[in-house]
Amino acid sequence: MITRTVVRTLIALATLFSGLAVAGGSGTGKIVPGWLLYPGGIIFFYIDGPNGGHANSACPLIPTRWAIDTTTQDGKTAFAMLMLSYSQDRTVAVYGHDGVPCIHGNTEVASQVHVY
Repeated sequence: MITRTVVRTLIALATLFSGLAVAGGSGTGKIVPGWLLYPGGIIFFYIDGPNGGHANSACPLIPTRWAIDTTTQDGKTAFAMLMLSYSQDRTVAVYGHDGVPCIHGNTEVASQVHVY
């Protein structure tokens, strides 16, 4: 069972390890079942809210799909936050940033994931 202390610790770690310079898209919603694992540690996931804000201008987006790179510490932290939010049916806010190449030319890379 996940206690409040564990949840608070995970949120603090995500905030600590997440990049703070965010200028890309953002989306808020619940995680949708159907994550996709690609070679090289890339995980695609969907939320039930569209990518709004200032979407990464480098790629035409699939508006509800995001990617994380689980080979990095930030990616591992983001994946832990996704699992936490999905297991507790909680809302997430996902943030990307300009200048990071899109995956497959149509999916923004998440730089931060926050659980609410």
